Amino acid sequence: MEQADAPTALARFVGKDHFAEDPDGLYGGMKDPEVRAELNASVTSAADALGRARASGASDDEVLKLFQSALRSVDRDALDTEDAERVATVFEQVLEAAGLESSGGALNDWMYGFDPG
Repeated sequence: MEQADAPTALARFVGKDHFAEDPDGLYGGMKDPEVRAELNASVTSAADALGRARASGASDDEVLKLFQSALRSVDRDALDTEDAERVATVFEQVLEAAGLESSGGALNDWMYGFDPG
């Protein structure tokens, strides 16, 4: 994805319920409405921040640092594995929409506590 397209692509994440049950049944959805709202707010905040950064011409390194900070704001230990995997998937989609190919190990560190790469 082109960096110039990133703000538009990232805007698609704003205001959506990323933690609702999947219609195909692969994800049962976040059951706790408070946690669900917090997770959706984290995704919206990350997408907004990365979109603003891209719109202002931020470098990949600057955008990656914002991404990593947003991901770290989510408490992995408070989530079960299914919900944590969903968070990682949604944040990976945000990363791709921002025009980045790699999280620099941040997704593995967040999900597993280490980066095997």
